[in-house]
Amino acid sequence: MESVDFLHSLNIRIWKIPSGEITNLPYLKKIGAYNERVMFSTGMSTLGDIENAINILTDAGTIRENITVLHCNTEYPTPMQDVNLKAMQTIRDAFNVNVGYSDHTLGIEVPTAAVAMGATVIEKHFT
Repeated sequence: MESVDFLHSLNIRIWKIPSGEITNLPYLKKIGAYNERVMFSTGMSTLGDIENAINILTDAGTIRENITVLHCNTEYPTPMQDVNLKAMQTIRDAFNVNVGYSDHTLGIEVPTAAVAMGATVIEKHFT
């Protein structure tokens, strides 16, 4: 919670929540109360985890239009056969939110395809 206060004091107005924190409900509630843009990665979460995170954020005050959910796979690098970009569309259709892709693959082919499939944000991880 101290880190949230610190970042907010620096005028951070777009919040990126890592996948490991989407079940940290007090953390989400605190960020949600700011009613600013929020992006969160899904990692190994379930659709239920994603729904809970969205509900906590919106109940705290963030409007749904300010939420972007980033589909991702937690394997570094992610093998092509495990990318599953259709999950991004499933998230969009299930929760009526903006979607993006947190990319852990090598190259630019997968994030390019994600944009073609509706991603509004790309987060590229590299080593």
